[in-house]
Amino acid sequence: MAKQKRIPNVGDLLRVTWLDPCGYINEDFSKAKLTKCTSIAVVQRVEGDLLVLWTSKYEGEEHGDATSLHLGSVIEWRVLLKKKEM
Repeated sequence: MAKQKRIPNVGDLLRVTWLDPCGYINEDFSKAKLTKCTSIAVVQRVEGDLLVLWTSKYEGEEHGDATSLHLGSVIEWRVLLKKKEM
């Protein structure tokens, strides 16, 4: 899990670096690995070890695109903007 002690707050804008599990089809097993990925998104919710990020929200709608991450896959995060500042 990320080195930060405090879990980010819902509504905060984050820069999150995490390890993405990847699928490999018809490849040598030695090529299979996790891939480092970075997302900039708003925290939608945190439940136990689950972090859900809003990556886009459709205007006038209550739905959009999201990324769900296990906190154990997160290398680090940085709060770019707190909800109260947006």
